Amino acid sequence: TTSSQQHQLAIGMASCCFQPCVAFLGPVQKTGQTRLVDEISNKTDCSDNTETRSIAATLGFVMPSPTAIDYAPNYAPPVKLSCGLIMVPHGQTPSNIKLLFQNHSDGGPNQTLTPKGVEMARLGAAAFVQNYGELLRASPGRWVLYRSPLSRTTATAAQYMAALRAAGIAVSDPIEDPALIEINAGSWHGHSVEDLAAAGRAEEAEAARQYRSGSFVAKARDGSG
Repeated sequence: TTSSQQHQLAIGMASCCFQPCVAFLGPVQKTGQTRLVDEISNKTDCSDNTETRSIAATLGFVMPSPTAIDYAPNYAPPVKLSCGLIMVPHGQTPSNIKLLFQNHSDGGPNQTLTPKGVEMARLGAAAFVQNYGELLRASPGRWVLYRSPLSRTTATAAQYMAALRAAGIAVSDPIEDPALIEINAGSWHGHSVEDLAAAGRAEEAEAARQYRSGSFVAKARDGSG
């Protein structure tokens, strides 16, 4: 990035145009594959469906099996950003440690930053100031800040705001944007793969295991992929 460019700082998840961006986020909605995932989720055998495979190819994906999506060898993002994008995950929470799925409820003991999570955010903020502080100081009006509504991203962002202001860099408070919220795991909330299996929810446990293994398709029936 250069000081002649505009910048956005997005806390949660961001899309932006003509500006380098920074995003503080949790696991984000797989919006780039939404139509394809919906098609697959609603079919028992998509491998022979020409339209579905065509959608996959358009997005740069292949379908190695009826319910799996993978990147094609020549994959390239279907949309080229005219800006930079820095994505920063929120700090560690108890749910991260326990590998628990989460929905969009907020503020519970498993959803707040752990002491390590706060330290992770503090160290990330220090590195951000070191790498980008002078660019921001030179053109503070070219930076716009966003965050998701969840408290864990808000707490992470607070460490960055504190570090920037301690360095004498004027920044506006982040704009809360509900569209930046992360994946909703629905009724898997508060459970791990093992919890689902132990509760006799074998089919859901298998879907959760596939999700943890990187499946683009697997998701809670009442959640978002």
